[in-house]
Amino acid sequence: MEHGGLGAEQRDINDVVKPSLFSLDWIMAKLAVKSIDCFMAVSNGSARVLEKKLLLKPNTVITVYNPVVDDGYRKKIVCDTTEPWLKFKSMKTVCAAGAFCKLKDHMTLFRAIKIANETTPVRLALFGKGYLENEYKAWIDENNMSERIKLAGHTHNLPAEIKSSDAFICSSVVESFSIVLIEALAAGVPVISTSCRYGPPEILNNGQYGLLVPVGDEREMAKAILKTISADKKNVPEEAWKRFELGRIVFNYEKALNI
Repeated sequence: MEHGGLGAEQRDINDVVKPSLFSLDWIMAKLAVKSIDCFMAVSNGSARVLEKKLLLKPNTVITVYNPVVDDGYRKKIVCDTTEPWLKFKSMKTVCAAGAFCKLKDHMTLFRAIKIANETTPVRLALFGKGYLENEYKAWIDENNMSERIKLAGHTHNLPAEIKSSDAFICSSVVESFSIVLIEALAAGVPVISTSCRYGPPEILNNGQYGLLVPVGDEREMAKAILKTISADKKNVPEEAWKRFELGRIVFNYEKALNI
C-alpha cells in the first residue's frame, strides 16, 4: 500500500521521473513487480505516481482510500472542545492542522488571515508542531497577529476541536491524501483547500464538497475564508465522507485482493 506521492519539487505526475535503465530504482521496480501480487495506493494521484515509479501499465495500481470514519473517530467527535479560541469564540474562528513544514505552506494561510482581517475579524487556530515553529512565531509577532493567529500545539483529539470551528483549511503545496479534510467533512464543518494536483481535489470532488483555491495564493484564500464565514452554515452531505467509513474501506480492500 503506497501512502506517499509527490514531494516538495513534484507538483504533478509530469514532475516524476521514470527510473533509468539498470539503475538501482529500475532494479528495485522490477523486483517489486515480480514479488507483489497487488499494488494499492491511498488516492488516484498516489496510484499514478507509483505506476510511473515502478514502470507499471496505467491503472495497474488500485486506489483504496484510508479509513477515517470509524468507532475511534465517533468517540472523539462527541468529546468537548478544549481550545479556548474555539470553545469560547468571540469572533469567527477557523482552524487548520499539520506539521509545521514547507509542504503545508502555513505562511500563505497566515497572510490570508491577515488580509481577511482588513475587512472582517477572524481568528485562526493552527494545531501541530514542527521545525518552522520559531519562524511562525516570529512572523506572528512581526505582523501583530497574536490576537488573530494562535499556534495551538498538538492535540490528541483533533475532531473535537474541528467541530467547533467555522471552517477547516488545508493550505498544502502537495498532498497524497488528507485525513483531516475528511474528519472536517464528517464533523459537518465547511472546508477550504488548495487545489494541489492530487488529494484534496479528489476528496472534495473538484469543489463540490468544499472551496478550492490556487496553491500559494493568499488573496484567493482570504476571499474563500470571508465567503465561508459570512455564509449561512450548510449541512455537509453524507456522500462527502461516507466513502471513507471503515466498513466501506474494508470491502474495497477485499475487492482489491479478490477475497
